[in-house]
Amino acid sequence: MVLMEASFDAYSYHGFNMTYQLHVKFLEGANGASNNLTLYCDGAEAVAYLVNKYGKVVRVLPFGYVAEVPANVALAIKYLAKTSVAPLNEELDDIVRTGETEIHRFVRKLGFNPESGVENLFDTLQIHRLSAALSLKEFPRLKLYVEDETPPLSFMAEDVDPEFLGKVLRDEVSKEAYEMLRGIALLGERTQRKYIDLLSRAQLTLNRLAKALCRAAVSSRDRWTWERIVEWLRKNGYDEFACEIVVRKTLL
Repeated sequence: MVLMEASFDAYSYHGFNMTYQLHVKFLEGANGASNNLTLYCDGAEAVAYLVNKYGKVVRVLPFGYVAEVPANVALAIKYLAKTSVAPLNEELDDIVRTGETEIHRFVRKLGFNPESGVENLFDTLQIHRLSAALSLKEFPRLKLYVEDETPPLSFMAEDVDPEFLGKVLRDEVSKEAYEMLRGIALLGERTQRKYIDLLSRAQLTLNRLAKALCRAAVSSRDRWTWERIVEWLRKNGYDEFACEIVVRKTLL
């Protein structure tokens, strides 16, 4: 059993939009960021569901309580604090029963061993000998970092073939695929989701991406973005598209 402390507070910004928070602290086990959690609304309700069903309150505090919960309940609460989409009670029950979250399953699909500690799973999955890194902090929303100078790609777990993503992290994709990842990172988030899906399923060509980037640059009001797109186009042999963008931006 794991001892946990839950406490409540509320705050408002300039007197508006009152926000309620549940702070959870695990009092036993290894130290780490995942032992001190803050949950809101749906997450707080889910914690109450788990404690009522599987735990035992051992002490009542002025603004909270201390409870004993099974280890898998602690795991489910840590998952609640990190996922950007609140799971249903049935999924929480499954975590308690199996000791495995959707993050564990996704990491396994990537081709990695998820049994490296909850703290690592809920932080950044990093293959230290490579530049690529995958952030799981807001699962199922993911952020993929391919190099320091390129903005991270943002997409949902459902948008990508996990096998392809695992190959990216292990440096097992072609140079052209890496270039397309760098190009996709310069698109808007909604468009990123579309093109990372196509790339991961081998349905995207360099030429199709170059045309999409050209359209994005022409409509972009952000100078940094369209200049990075121009650089990408020139680097990958699309000087005609790059010149078209520069001319249009110069005349406007």
